[in-house]
Amino acid sequence: MKLSVVIPGNNEEGNIKKCAKSVSKALKNENYELILVNDCSTDNTGKIINELARNDKRIKTVHRKGERGFGKAVKAGYKKATGDYIALVMADSSDDPKDLVKMLRKAKQGYDVITGNRFTKKSKVTGYPITKLLANRAFNNLLAFMFKMPYKDISNAFKMYKKEVIKKEEFESQGFDITIEVPLKAWIKGYKFTEIPNNWYRRKKGKPKFGGIIKGGIKYLKRLWKLYKLYLKKTQK
Repeated sequence: MKLSVVIPGNNEEGNIKKCAKSVSKALKNENYELILVNDCSTDNTGKIINELARNDKRIKTVHRKGERGFGKAVKAGYKKATGDYIALVMADSSDDPKDLVKMLRKAKQGYDVITGNRFTKKSKVTGYPITKLLANRAFNNLLAFMFKMPYKDISNAFKMYKKEVIKKEEFESQGFDITIEVPLKAWIKGYKFTEIPNNWYRRKKGKPKFGGIIKGGIKYLKRLWKLYKLYLKKTQK
């Protein structure tokens, strides 16, 4: 089984090298590739990932130009991926690469979607802003109620998908709302889900790319409503 790990980054020169190396270290005993996506960076992110690729044949690069967008970068990485399973990891090193190994164990058991949950008793979370935490918990509980899901951290970007989940679907999201579009479309189509507790650490370098909670929240709610209508259409047949 081959795993593709997509790592999108916009102006992450202070983080992406450390992130890529820590993921490689965690997966040293696995068959894997890293897809490093430079999302229209204006710093040295592009040069850094090119250097990493020159020194490791398991690393592939994608350089986006034009208007940046997290969703656009993620889709570019998915398109380049060749693995049987595809995982998404944040370039700011907020995700724990060791959790990828836990996800792989679930993948080998036959699950199609393995999602991380940062808010379990077994998870370790450091430096998560309180306002963001409150908004996150409210949104994810609403999402779980609407879609009748037992999972309470679906907006978490840290997930792993069987290749067909990604390759057989078109995704509309241009921004961070892709983190709910992909899993919810998979849920609506009946793919087999599970979750693991995962750790999260606040970035040490660079600036967060999510933007304001209000602006980002509106975008998430619009995407949620559109997906909910799709869910209702499916369940009422």
